[in-house]
Amino acid sequence: MNRTLEKIIRCFNEESSKFHKGLSINQLREEVVPRIEATLTSTTGIRFLP
Repeated sequence: MNRTLEKIIRCFNEESSKFHKGLSINQLREEVVPRIEATLTSTTGIRFLP
């Protein structure tokens, strides 16, 4: 369980750092959110609906 949380936190931290790079909301939706969802799905098995 700790490794799962570490992966999720690492992914979230990497992706959230992009907020500081001036990405638009649309770019965040198209690029960042799918990566976070993919990490959550691969580590927890939970799928997200569009």
